[in-house]
Order: sequence, then structure tokens, then C-alpha cells
Amino acid sequence: HTVPSKALLALTRICPAKCYAVNDSGQVEVTPDGCMECGTCRVVAEAQGDIEWSYPRGGYGVLFKFG
Repeated sequence: HTVPSKALLALTRICPAKCYAVNDSGQVEVTPDGCMECGTCRVVAEAQGDIEWSYPRGGYGVLFKFG
């Protein structure tokens, strides 16, 4: 994209893990480190085709521990 869509720009504000940020050239960059797999990005941007999201292969996603 030459200009980020409204959905991508919205993700820079609403992603709870702050995985989306605008770089110096005005493009939206994704840093998946810290992603909580909450699905916010899927709800906001997947339908427009701005992102393609899939679950990580077994054993490589978020690990939740109790206690």
C-alpha cells in the first residue's frame, strides 16, 4: 500500500498489545512479538483484505498459564 487504509491506522490505536505502529515513511508496520491473539485485528481489518490472519502452528501461539 502506498497509503495505509483507515482500518490499518485504527489498529495502531486499538491493538491492546500495540503490535501495529506507523513508521517514519508513513507505512503501518506489524511487530507480532507480544501479540495476545485477541482477534481485534481480524475484526477491524481482515474483511477489507488489509491483513491475513491465521492461527500459528501447534505449540507456537500464546501460552496461558494458571496460577
